[in-house]
Amino acid sequence: MLDTLLPERTKKRISLTALIDVVFILLMFFMLTSTFNKWKTITINTPVSSAETSNETPQVILLKEKGLLSIYNDGTPETIQFDKLTHKFNTQKQLIVVAEKTVNVQSIVNTMETLKKLGFSKLSLGNTDQ
Repeated sequence: MLDTLLPERTKKRISLTALIDVVFILLMFFMLTSTFNKWKTITINTPVSSAETSNETPQVILLKEKGLLSIYNDGTPETIQFDKLTHKFNTQKQLIVVAEKTVNVQSIVNTMETLKKLGFSKLSLGNTDQ
């Protein structure tokens, strides 16, 4: 008797259209806001003991924060820009880049790439013992 008084329950189906729309919008958001970096390699010459040792003293520059370069002439530091570096140094001689401890890796990589573009073929990465 009670069954006849209550209306029959119908199952409501959940529409997947709204869910698909939300997933598509999220997919588009993450695709448009993410960055795709092209990974590159840098050739770094490491000192190797060999029979062919050169007697020439290497050229050394110090990389500071914010991409500043310093060279030492007669014991006094001189800040220099990239475009004036080719006038001070020979591009065919070995150039050692020494970075301060506060310099981040991306800045070192950018500096090495710029020096390579300027024509320095014998690049090495040095460190400070401070």
